[in-house]
Amino acid sequence: AKELEPAAAAMNARVIDAETGDILWADEASADDKKYKVTISGVGGGSDYSRNTISTLIKPMVEELTESLVSSDF
Repeated sequence: AKELEPAAAAMNARVIDAETGDILWADEASADDKKYKVTISGVGGGSDYSRNTISTLIKPMVEELTESLVSSDF
């Protein structure tokens, strides 16, 4: 059975010192958009996202994380 759910996404990002393994910066962002609906179906999950839905959710998160990284002083 297919069910419509509000679209939601989350991501986190880290800057890691390749020599020491220390995390120099970390942040996360999330977004949801109730005007878009996604179809969730399948035994093991699955989804039917449109490109517009993904870009509407992902672009603001990437912009937020980029601003956070640029404004940090690690």
